[in-house]
Amino acid sequence: MEAPDFYESYRAIQGRLKKRFMRRPNHGEAALSFHELQGQLAEEGKNSYAAFCALAAARCEAAVKQHDKEADTLVKAGQLMFTAEAADRAHLTVTDESDYQDGVNCYLLAIQLYIQLGLAAYATTLCIELAHVMKIFSHLEDAVRYYLKASDMLTESPLMTIQCLFDALECELRLKWYRRAANSVVHIVHTVVSMFDSNASTEDGDPFLLAGRLATYGAARQVAIDAEVTALLLMFCLHLTDPDQATIFRGLRLRYTSLSMSPIAQHLDVNLELQLRHLVMALAEDDAESIQQAQLDVYPRLNAMQRDLLHELLVLKGIDQLA
Repeated sequence: MEAPDFYESYRAIQGRLKKRFMRRPNHGEAALSFHELQGQLAEEGKNSYAAFCALAAARCEAAVKQHDKEADTLVKAGQLMFTAEAADRAHLTVTDESDYQDGVNCYLLAIQLYIQLGLAAYATTLCIELAHVMKIFSHLEDAVRYYLKASDMLTESPLMTIQCLFDALECELRLKWYRRAANSVVHIVHTVVSMFDSNASTEDGDPFLLAGRLATYGAARQVAIDAEVTALLLMFCLHLTDPDQATIFRGLRLRYTSLSMSPIAQHLDVNLELQLRHLVMALAEDDAESIQQAQLDVYPRLNAMQRDLLHELLVLKGIDQLA
């Protein structure tokens, strides 16, 4: 469908909504027609036009107070706009991001509607989806905001809360927001602890060790391991960039720089703990050769985010990369 044909079809539907003598506009019928036109345009790959029709349908649904349908339609309009933005970016070096911004606004309106309708789960899911989109389009600061907003809304699902915090953490590390990343890691550990003991105090000592002792199996155990390894690397980044904030990990640092092997970190296997101790000692002593060897030993045990963080740490210390 060419642009003139689209506008002709759109205006024909719009014309049905004009008030006439003794006849009220049929918004429900118009909404269905706009949806049909939207589907046809989407199949033809004309996503911006399709989104325009979806917005018209949403206005019709709002007029008859079908706010649940309005929210669903706004989500569809936002998805079409994001698809259009992705297509533009694939063909153009620079875009004005108008489709992206309009898509964000559609999602925000839908989130607000779902909350007003008492559909908190829908609002939370959409908040996470919006954060994912923001990350894909490299709007990392905004992505952090909505991952954290979603984590606050997920009061009944600690593992999903943790996933949102890890997603926020990844963005914070890419932005080199090490202080905020440290807070996210600590929040993750506190969430793990509260899953098993809501009365446990994590204010003093080594909350990472406490999380490891409580989370002895399943996904929670892996979360405790990932949080601890990330915190160790982040601790040295903070020491180089913001020394005052590095004290947030003082309990963890004491455990890894202690000459004794106690207290035992039950969530870590012996080889990983030894590799981490070797890396921490080498970093603390600024021994470039030992750091390079420790890097080679521990690198296969790290996830992608931790490998990137280790790379940034070695860049900060001015050490050549071997892994």
